[in-house]
Amino acid sequence: MKTDKEGEKLLQDKYAVIESLGNGGMGKVYKVWDIRLEKYWACKEISMGKIRGENGNIVNQTKSLLAELEFLKTAKHIWFPRIVDFFSEGEKIYLIMDCIEGITLEERLKEGKIQVQEAIGYTKEIIRALMCLHHANPPMLYLDLKPSNIILDGEEVRLVDFGSVVAGYEEVKAPHAGSLLYAPPEQVEMDPAKRCVDKRSDIYGIGMVLYRMLTGAEPGTEEQRRIQWEKESVIPYGLQYITEKCLKKERKERYATLEELLIALEKFETRKKKKYSAETLWIIIEFVLCFLTAWQCSEVYPASGSGGDNVQKYMLCMVLFLTAVLWQRLGRYRKGRKRVFYQQEKSILCTENRRRFL
Repeated sequence: MKTDKEGEKLLQDKYAVIESLGNGGMGKVYKVWDIRLEKYWACKEISMGKIRGENGNIVNQTKSLLAELEFLKTAKHIWFPRIVDFFSEGEKIYLIMDCIEGITLEERLKEGKIQVQEAIGYTKEIIRALMCLHHANPPMLYLDLKPSNIILDGEEVRLVDFGSVVAGYEEVKAPHAGSLLYAPPEQVEMDPAKRCVDKRSDIYGIGMVLYRMLTGAEPGTEEQRRIQWEKESVIPYGLQYITEKCLKKERKERYATLEELLIALEKFETRKKKKYSAETLWIIIEFVLCFLTAWQCSEVYPASGSGGDNVQKYMLCMVLFLTAVLWQRLGRYRKGRKRVFYQQEKSILCTENRRRFL
């Protein structure tokens, strides 16, 4: 690595290092300026010490690096950066790739939690991006889904840092333990031999990111999440159920595929809109009737003297009665939402089981 007259570090006599963008799973990431093409790129610096074992031999981490290179050099989707150059200097390897503009989801969350519909939109984009990985040739697992690895560019979502990617779809060994707060239990096993992951491990990461977007809270245990959900009464129960199903400790209890999770989210959106609009209409009608009845009574029976006192008592009882009716309707509405959602989940699971049988 050389230094130009202004003190900037130069790579291959053409890439001027501008600033550090952070640390990835296997190295540092810089923003660089291509002095020939006059264009900004992102540069990932990987030290060979990161991918060597104690005896100096190349270990499983090399497979992750090769999988990252193989995928990104052919990636043609807006969700991923392209690799445009690759070289080594001394004990370091450098990947030059697209510099994606925007802010990370981590930075966005510093402003506060994300609204339900916006969070669902981001989650669906993340699912589609991971589906592209899962259905690549060969299939790959991302295994490092967290807010700092997700860049928001308007309504578009981009994934960066493929240092934990492994080739495989069913059960494979994970070379990295991942990010402790967002990685599934099977990926953070202390014994590397037991660190077996599959397609449902990425689904766990989606659930934790969705939980973070909806609540704004840091990832926690099942009990901590339960307490946090109780504080977030405005978040629909169905969405809480989807999130928690992604976060089941046992892989067999999570959604089996990304497609199944996407269907659940889309059905939730459709059901939510229809059910919510009908219930809201009835609540508004009952409230208006309550108001008109009270107003009519005040016109016919003015509140004066003993007769007025009786009318006031009558009106108070009527208002309390209608309030109880509204409260009961809201209770039935919430129970109905749970019942309909469980029926939809049962239908999805039955469909998936039939597909496997066939």
